[in-house]
Amino acid sequence: MNTHPGKILSSIVSAKRLNLCLATSKDAYPVGTVFHSLVHLRRHGLQANKLRPCWTEPSSVPECLLSSLETFTWEKYEGIKEEKEVAAFILRSASCLKKVTISSKATDSDKKLELIKELSFSARRSPTCQLAFD
Repeated sequence: MNTHPGKILSSIVSAKRLNLCLATSKDAYPVGTVFHSLVHLRRHGLQANKLRPCWTEPSSVPECLLSSLETFTWEKYEGIKEEKEVAAFILRSASCLKKVTISSKATDSDKKLELIKELSFSARRSPTCQLAFD
């Protein structure tokens, strides 16, 4: 079945809560789509047998990051380059963000600690943003 995430996402622009598991960042935010009411975004990691996501930072910050996103949850975070770039972009751009929860797939405690340090030192636009790690 051939699906078009951009078409689906553009039809639910009034969503307040959104759970995403998309192959690429291009699918995640179709040009011209604005989620004015988005308050909670959950990003799932991909399974090991799936293609790795690609990330190209958008030329402008999506409106929902500037005006409404308060909670961001990332499940199965691995800490690969693309994931680090996406997480840093969200932390740097989201001005209303209150809580970020990262659930790591890492089982090695040293690797998990390194991921926590990297994200903890990322610049945050919202001064009240809390980072939580599972």
